[in-house]
Amino acid sequence: MILFVLVATFGRAQDTMILDKIIAKVGGEVIFYSDLESEMVSLREHKMPAGKNETCTMLESLLAQAMMVHYAKIDSIEVSEDEVNSEIDARMNQILAYMNNDRKRFQEVYGQTVSEMRDQVREDMERKLQGDRMQAKIMENVDVTPSEVIEFYNTVPRDSMPYLNAEVELAEL
Repeated sequence: MILFVLVATFGRAQDTMILDKIIAKVGGEVIFYSDLESEMVSLREHKMPAGKNETCTMLESLLAQAMMVHYAKIDSIEVSEDEVNSEIDARMNQILAYMNNDRKRFQEVYGQTVSEMRDQVREDMERKLQGDRMQAKIMENVDVTPSEVIEFYNTVPRDSMPYLNAEVELAEL
């Protein structure tokens, strides 16, 4: 009898599949592994190489966005339904224009209709707009003049400055 229970338990453990997992949490905002993966897929679709540094950079970007959204909620920054709809419409129209307004092609590429895609991205767009609005609020009182930038860099020791490769490649097609 005990052997049967162990075999049944082991068999169920083998059938377990992780659909998604939380990789970071900022305040009440969570970042899922699928969020990072979709950003990396988007990066690859735009023909940009995706290595370890790019993954870290993308995660850092997602963390910064989550932090902005978290503080936007604390500061009661909201975006209207019209703003969200307007931004989604603009994005969908841009994608459709790229595809010569071929809705069949859109469905083949994204695996869903335009209206299904609109519903899927609604929450992400609202979060993005909240984060953008929070960032604008933070930056609205920041004034930095070119002379202040020069003064700051003149105070940094030369041996602490990052080395920038001056090599340039030129190709003619």
